Amino acid sequence: MYTLLAIIAAGLLIGLGIWFHRWGLTRGGAADAERDEDRRHH
Repeated sequence: MYTLLAIIAAGLLIGLGIWFHRWGLTRGGAADAERDEDRRHH
């Protein structure tokens, strides 16, 4: 049960992250978005 909730929560967080990332790019925040991506991956 909790595993399923965790998977759903993770999916929502990833979806929101992608949505905010794309919104940031369209708003001209590409540099900030790339910096956030680097911070997330390293």
